[in-house]
Amino acid sequence: MFIIQFCGPESVTVYNIAYKFFNLMAIAYTVIISPMWNAYTDAYIKGDYAWIRSNFRTSLCSWLMIEVVGVVMLFLSHWFYRLWVGSAVSVPLSVSLSVFAFISLFNFNNAATYLINGLNKIRVQMITSIVVTALYLAAMLCFGHRIGIEGVVFSMAAAYLVMGAIHFYQCRLLITSRASGIWDK
Repeated sequence: MFIIQFCGPESVTVYNIAYKFFNLMAIAYTVIISPMWNAYTDAYIKGDYAWIRSNFRTSLCSWLMIEVVGVVMLFLSHWFYRLWVGSAVSVPLSVSLSVFAFISLFNFNNAATYLINGLNKIRVQMITSIVVTALYLAAMLCFGHRIGIEGVVFSMAAAYLVMGAIHFYQCRLLITSRASGIWDK
């Protein structure tokens, strides 16, 4: 919707091609970490923080492996787009880079939110979601007009970076049993 507003309907096609390609990273990572939500809950009920810490690290290692694959995808994206859609649509490297950044930070944030949701400590997540969405809309309105597709998508990436940083801080407190106050709710 925002890309149509700022860049026109033809830009939606350009974004959508890049998104569908790089969304493979999100799908792969979701398949890997999906079982963790319930597993974190089970371990939390049993008080097995060593298991939680170990598997959270494993989730982060999986994220890094997906990132390596994503970098390869980024380098091969131009070739893949040509193979996939031919010369009918040209997807600039800057659009691919912005979508790669967005999906990477989306996955990064998911590593933390799966733990937070599994431990049912979601108050910070609810607050950050509301506040960061408002900041995203402001940034997107500013950069979407000036930069185009990349401005809209990099604004989403920045939103996930901020949420990811806050959520990882909460995760660190939770898995070391140092969370208190809002961080433990």
